[in-house]
Amino acid sequence: MKHTTLVPCGWQRWSLSVALLAASGAAFSDAAASQPQPDAAAAAAQLANDAPRRFDGYKAVRVRFATTREYLAAMTLAETTWSCEARGDLVDLVVGPDNFAALRELGLEHAVLVEDVQALIDAERAQIEQANALRGAGYFDTFRTYDEVNTRIDTLLHDHAGVVEHMPVGTSRFDRAIRGFGVSSPDSPGNPRGQRVQVLFNGTQHAREWISPMTVMFIADRLLADYASGDPRVVALLDRAEVIFVPIVNPDGYVFSWTNNRMWRKTRTNNGNGTFGVDPNRNWGYEWGGEGSSGSGSSETYRGPAPFSEPETAALRDFIIARPRIAAHIDFHSYGQLILSPWGYTSALPPEPAQSVFVRLNGDMAREIRAESGMTYVGGPSYTTIYPAAGTVPDWVFGDQSRLSWTIELRDTGANGFVLTADQIEPTGREAYRAILTLVDYLALPLRFTFPDGQPTTLEQGQTTDVLVVIDSHTRSVNPSTAVLLSRVSPASPLVETPLVPLGADRFLATLPAGSCGDAVQYAFRAQNDAGEWSAFPIDATGTLLSAEVVATLLSMRDPCEVDLGWTVGAPTDTATTGIWELAVPQQTAAQPGQDVSPDGTRCWITGAAAGSGVGSFDVDGGATTLTSYAFSALDSGGAPVQSAVLSYYLWYSNDRGSSPGQDPFYVYISNDDGQTWMPLQIIPGNGSTNAWVRFDFELVGLIEPTDFMRVRFVADDAGPGSIVEAAVDELTLVVRGCPPVPCAADFDGENGVDVNDIFAFLAGWFAGEPGAYDFGGTPGVPAIFAFLSAWFAGC
Repeated sequence: MKHTTLVPCGWQRWSLSVALLAASGAAFSDAAASQPQPDAAAAAAQLANDAPRRFDGYKAVRVRFATTREYLAAMTLAETTWSCEARGDLVDLVVGPDNFAALRELGLEHAVLVEDVQALIDAERAQIEQANALRGAGYFDTFRTYDEVNTRIDTLLHDHAGVVEHMPVGTSRFDRAIRGFGVSSPDSPGNPRGQRVQVLFNGTQHAREWISPMTVMFIADRLLADYASGDPRVVALLDRAEVIFVPIVNPDGYVFSWTNNRMWRKTRTNNGNGTFGVDPNRNWGYEWGGEGSSGSGSSETYRGPAPFSEPETAALRDFIIARPRIAAHIDFHSYGQLILSPWGYTSALPPEPAQSVFVRLNGDMAREIRAESGMTYVGGPSYTTIYPAAGTVPDWVFGDQSRLSWTIELRDTGANGFVLTADQIEPTGREAYRAILTLVDYLALPLRFTFPDGQPTTLEQGQTTDVLVVIDSHTRSVNPSTAVLLSRVSPASPLVETPLVPLGADRFLATLPAGSCGDAVQYAFRAQNDAGEWSAFPIDATGTLLSAEVVATLLSMRDPCEVDLGWTVGAPTDTATTGIWELAVPQQTAAQPGQDVSPDGTRCWITGAAAGSGVGSFDVDGGATTLTSYAFSALDSGGAPVQSAVLSYYLWYSNDRGSSPGQDPFYVYISNDDGQTWMPLQIIPGNGSTNAWVRFDFELVGLIEPTDFMRVRFVADDAGPGSIVEAAVDELTLVVRGCPPVPCAADFDGENGVDVNDIFAFLAGWFAGEPGAYDFGGTPGVPAIFAFLSAWFAGC
């Protein structure tokens, strides 16, 4: 949902001199503020702005407003804003103790995100000091200063000479270096580095977003480590592409956020009117000056007096123009967990085929992130996914330079905001790394293979299995007649080529062969593009193959949630007053479904089925409500070893409405001792609302030991005020797979194992000429007797 166009990304309090003028009742306007100040006043403004800034007692608050008047009233109380992200008419503000009381008096719906901003900052600084004091602490164990980032770049240049190349970008307003470096394989015959496609990742346009430079550096570090270890995928990518990193675009602002004001966002330009700083991500020249930017130097979205007025944006612009081989670009920011494609300046969509490419890659990167960490990143055009923003770098890169470009807003969704804890550095880096790999695959490889429905790891015995495959490329198209599946059921057998079935739009259907229980079907894919270049998945398909075990279904359980089979509602720790779990026919609201998911039913477990008079009438309020299943078995009654036990359910979860959306996780737990102990099975973050029935599948083997006493538990929790929490569960299933033991041939009567009675039973059958006895072991006549006795003495 698009935010009202009245809301800029942020708000910065004017300098002390301006505040004093306002307090004394003097008239003051942006027009007056734009006039040059006397030297004394300018010096006072500079001094006030440079003073170390603390936020003791300041709260981060999420406020809902319905009118322009309410918005302006709230903004006059704000020291700064924490989030450019808009969900409905919401804004995250930082307010002082007195102004928080005034905010409450306004009567606006609000929720406190952080009780004391300075306490969060102090804890961050303490962690940095502690990490730096530890001998052997890792580079990514804490946040790093501008100098430390530069030292790390020097280390990479030294340790990976020939692979890492220094690429200076320019200098900042105060002559700090904006450094870049490229990563690619050394020149090889017929494959010079200077002819490879390039992709650019930059960070820290906004100074306070400390997770941004750490993520850019983590991607570079991981890429180099995987290349050095010989990872086939990374080696293939760097043989064909150069990845360029610019970790800190705004070094002056970044240094200032370490030394003076942790919440500083902009550059450090003196605007000459008592205000400081230009928003570099509103200073780019494509559609500069439009919606979502401000002409006021006091605004945190101040676009500057002209496009590229800032040396930082001008330097990166010239850097990109000078490198026409750059095919794609990502600008890393925080926070919000978003993948934002153009446009930011308008709600209109980019022209085709670019828009289809953006849609596909938005989904691909979000899917890779979810596969890595379970985190939800929402993808879409910037204007409609987050807010209007004219003069951004992705709009310029795509609109002016015709290169693919994104903004990725990293973790989190507001719990810590810009002061993300250091333990989030590596998880954020890992999920970003996985996302960029699929982008570089698309740009660099002759063809890229992706699997929207996943890659199977187990197959049902005696049945073929269909796999959906997407084969695409940035500059080439697949030759459909060359797309094949390579597969075999036995490792000793040669690979068999089977043509893929074209489904249109780069989509193909592969059919894996049937196997017997215990087999391992190995498979890979290969295709040729329209230039005659071959590509495979895995990259080295001749040396590495995907594998799926063939198993049999030993047990299948389905609860369609139409009648109560023994579920328990409630737990001793529950405190919810409304939205208690019940088995009922749901009534549709903006936050809950209007029907269940079963094709043959009407009911489901839901947190209050009634719609009421509004979306919040019967949602979960006051705390947690717990739903616990009956005990069920995940074992084979015949004692066969369990190789796979997949627990599945359909879930509806909504937490993206109310004045404080996205703050209440949903928890699923699993027990194998009849509920005596529990372990987490799934945690959906508050920003992970499905607002649809979504099926989730979990392999229990390797996670928890299957027993006869399994239970699953669902917990919806209204942990904080101001949010709408709704959940529903339907169609609980369990499929247990394995390979039943092969019956013992010598246990001829099938009773009590191998004993002397089996000899008598066998001989009776042999003399009667019965099949299975007279021809035991495939050797009819007297040899069958010797074959049976040999098996009997062997014990089977």
